Amino acid sequence: MLFIVLAAGFGKRMKSNRPKVLHKLVGKPILGWVLCACQKAFDPGQPNRLAVVIHPDMQEAVDYIEGWKKEAGLENVEICFQRERLGSGHAVLMAKEAIDRCEKGESVAILSGDVPFVRPETVRELALCAKELSGAVLTVDNPNPHGYGRIFRDPQGHVERIVEEKDLSPEQRSIREVNAGVYVFEARALSWALDRLDNHNAQGEYYLPQTVEILVRNRGKVAALTINDPVEVSGVNDRCQLVTLDRLMRLRINHRWLAEGVTVIDPENTTIESDVQIGMDTIIQPYCFIAGKTVIGKDCVIGPFSQITDCSIGDGCEIDRSHMRGAKVSKRVRIGPFARIREGTELSEGVSIGDFVELKKTSMGVGSKAHHLSYLGDATIGENVNIGAGTITCNYDGYHKYPTQIGNNAFIGSNTALVAPVSIGEGAIVGAGSVIVENVEKDALALARGQQIQKPGRAAVIRERNKKRP
Repeated sequence: MLFIVLAAGFGKRMKSNRPKVLHKLVGKPILGWVLCACQKAFDPGQPNRLAVVIHPDMQEAVDYIEGWKKEAGLENVEICFQRERLGSGHAVLMAKEAIDRCEKGESVAILSGDVPFVRPETVRELALCAKELSGAVLTVDNPNPHGYGRIFRDPQGHVERIVEEKDLSPEQRSIREVNAGVYVFEARALSWALDRLDNHNAQGEYYLPQTVEILVRNRGKVAALTINDPVEVSGVNDRCQLVTLDRLMRLRINHRWLAEGVTVIDPENTTIESDVQIGMDTIIQPYCFIAGKTVIGKDCVIGPFSQITDCSIGDGCEIDRSHMRGAKVSKRVRIGPFARIREGTELSEGVSIGDFVELKKTSMGVGSKAHHLSYLGDATIGENVNIGAGTITCNYDGYHKYPTQIGNNAFIGSNTALVAPVSIGEGAIVGAGSVIVENVEKDALALARGQQIQKPGRAAVIRERNKKRP
């Protein structure tokens, strides 16, 4: 089966330098939603191919498609270029070589790259409707049909023709059944009809819906599959529509998680991207953003106001008002509030990270904790280590990063600076306020601060002197 996605429109109403189909909907480009729907609609009983039609100036789209193809593990994905934007029929003509490589009787599905809600189940059902016919068209009963092509049926209920909005008579504008812009054709019938398209219409463009009329005139039959949800075939033409559909997509995702046993306290104000995985009985509090390939285990509490991207979080963790990216967290870890966990960080079971602690490329062993106001970068920290408030690893000299190693059961006093590269042995104690520039042995006490000097009565003398100054 061949899937063709039409994505050459730039989208002037978006008023953007970015192609319309690359604007994001819940973290994923609009085009990405359509490509994923095609992949999920693949017929497992036959080879499947995908062709995406774009404009040559859309290099950003080329890069995205190539990246998506690699990530999806697909080989039969090709890009076709529409150099002149002369209508939807002309766009499909740009993929005609791919169509002509189809076997006789093979189906060709055509979708718009800016319609992100179309379901793979709908595409598969439409393909079934097209079996033994020339094709099938997806339609919707829309109470507000303005802007859509209208469906005209014959007495047997087959589609007779599709008339675009600009070519309708005043009486025809009241028709509510509209073209949803999703088609399935028999490949040879489609190729034959495409060769007979003309642009004799108000816009002077080559309309894909004209293929239906051409096939019917040649005694072909085109079925219609009507759906009841206009949202499924809603497109994005401007930013108002983008944010409207973004909200609906967020709700669709969040309601799915509710059905899967995850508590999303405020679905209207929580963003969970489509590739995220969440375990049962986890609670997602309001204003969380959970993105990328994040995996969250069971019985966790996330939020509020947490941002988590591309992280792995084990069962029973609590994340409170913190930012996390690219981290791996084991079971029963507590993070926050107001912590920042950066790429390459690995936290073992029972670790506790408190407020205003930043970790970067740091591993912490079982039961270790850093509760306040610390920066730990490029550090390897053992088990049951206490990191006192205000501790920092001085890991950067302006040119290179250097590691810090802290052994099991060590105690790092408050306001300590560990100047890397440096190693703190197992069971060692570093006194508060120290600047450690040399390795500390196992079970040693390290103190590195200036000697305290006390001068009795000197404070009163200083105050009197300062009062007399002009």
